[in-house]
Order: sequence, then C-alpha cells, then structure tokens
Amino acid sequence: MTQPLRLSSYNDQKSLYAVFEENTETAWLYLCLSADNTSEVIGDVFVCNKIELIKNSELERYKPNLPPITVGFGTPDAVCNNINKVTWELQWIADNSIVLTKDQKPWALISHEEERGMCKAIKKTGPWGNEWDEEKYQKLCNVNIINGAGLN
Repeated sequence: MTQPLRLSSYNDQKSLYAVFEENTETAWLYLCLSADNTSEVIGDVFVCNKIELIKNSELERYKPNLPPITVGFGTPDAVCNNINKVTWELQWIADNSIVLTKDQKPWALISHEEERGMCKAIKKTGPWGNEWDEEKYQKLCNVNIINGAGLN
C-alpha cells in the first residue's frame, strides 16, 4: 500500500504553509499557519474525489469527516481514480496565494483574501469551496508577474 500523498510548501515572506493532502476518499488543499495537520487553517478547498461523486443522501454517513463531493457540486473532472499518477505541484503567487497545479495546469487556488478557495473540480460554490474563476486567477497572476515572478 502506498503512503497517502502529501505536499507542503512554505512562504517565508508571509510565514504561511500550503498543504495538499489526500485521505481515503478525497484530497484537499489548505493554507495554514503551520505544516502539521493540527495547525490553524486559514483557508481550504476541495481538490478531488478518489471515488465516484456521491449523492446528497449519502452525506450523513461521512460525518464528522469531510465528505466526498456530491453530484450536484462536482464537475465530471472531480474524480481522480489514481491520484499518484498525476503530477501535483504547489506554487505561490501574489505573495500569499497558493496555486495547486495538476499535470502543470492550474487546478485549485486559495487566495489570502478568502477563507474558501476555488477549484476546477467544483461546478458551483458550496461547502467544498468555490467554482473556478479564471478572471480572478489571471488577475492574481498578473499582480505577481508585475512583481517579477509568475507561473510558467
């Protein structure tokens, strides 16, 4: 059995950590004050299900843990059956916003301006986070490019 996937990155200018981690059925991205799981989470966003999208009627059985995303909130791309075959990377933009790339393409983002991030796996805003906003993403990248560093 493989170890659960966990990536972290530290932003020394803002003393923040980004942590991407999977559990048995989902993966999430967190913006934290510390790299350990018990730290104060500043922001989070759902990244993907490792199982098929669930029905709303199944939510109760996952409490108190974070449930997989449901049919009504998840895009068809929200399911990642083999998370270890994907290349995941964390990249800081705009000083304290973090982007998670999936096979070198932006996939999820947590901005320092909001508690809930956005992800391409989310088709409508809800308890898993916000749907992807390309305009907001481009705006954050442009701010960073002006400051001399951007996503390649």
